[in-house]
Amino acid sequence: MTPFILLAALVSADFLTEIKNSGTQALLIVKDGQPVESFQPATRVAVQSVTKPFVSLAAGRLRTEGKLKSLDLKIGEILPELAKDPKAPVTLRHLLSHSSGIRDARDSKGRTLNEFMDTKDVLEYVSKLPIEAPPGQEYKYSNVGVALTSLALERIAGEPLHLYLRRTLLRAMGIQSDEWRLDKRGRSPFYFGLSINAEDLAKIGQLIINDGQWQGKQLLSPEWIKLSTQEPGNTTNPRLGLIWFFQASTTPGAKPAMIQHTGDGGNYLLIFPKYNLVAVRLRPNSGKPDPLKDFPNLVVDRFIRQ
Repeated sequence: MTPFILLAALVSADFLTEIKNSGTQALLIVKDGQPVESFQPATRVAVQSVTKPFVSLAAGRLRTEGKLKSLDLKIGEILPELAKDPKAPVTLRHLLSHSSGIRDARDSKGRTLNEFMDTKDVLEYVSKLPIEAPPGQEYKYSNVGVALTSLALERIAGEPLHLYLRRTLLRAMGIQSDEWRLDKRGRSPFYFGLSINAEDLAKIGQLIINDGQWQGKQLLSPEWIKLSTQEPGNTTNPRLGLIWFFQASTTPGAKPAMIQHTGDGGNYLLIFPKYNLVAVRLRPNSGKPDPLKDFPNLVVDRFIRQ
């Protein structure tokens, strides 16, 4: 891949036309901290599963503050209500790497069940879910795992996790557009439910590129950034860190070629560390297929390849 050079011909009307015609509500491409292309970047959109990386950010913030001592803490230790549950040996590392082995809350067709939003006793609901595989042995993308992570991290933080994250990280970065869909307890399940604009979401990408530093403040430790976005968290999925997915560089020891998370409907947060490039696309999940089949390759073709 050749070094990044932005050419006017690459950022073309055809590119924006393709973006707009696909139902995109917001687009922002940031290079070296500056926007190079945008479309309604201040429009707030429900980003679906792009909410999930925020639970990893919360874990990283707790770790950076010294409140989270180890990722190998067991759920039964953090949540005494589950101390005698078969899921008690599951660790935070298992949960953050989608390898807890806990059955996810999905129907027979694989569609997400949102019981977490309807119950006032989430731990009781979790206690009824069986273990389907030994913890750490099998990768299986899991909404339940993220929700359980948020419960455990909330107990460590001592306050609702979305409020902790907002207070200690998001507001420190000037992020103001975040809105959280809350359950009956007034909590976010973190596997979905965040609405945010492209400008603020791009700041998260820049934080990752900057190894956890924002305008001179070390909000997340460089060690956490490396652990969560550059190293496999699960031996059965070498492209998964701690919630974040990544594409390894072909250069040994280099940062990943791309770090990402996506959400249903066509929501993307793409991070290209080598090129100091962040790409955000937001599209409401209408239930209709996304006509823009491969946004990552479109970004690479338009803003990286020559």
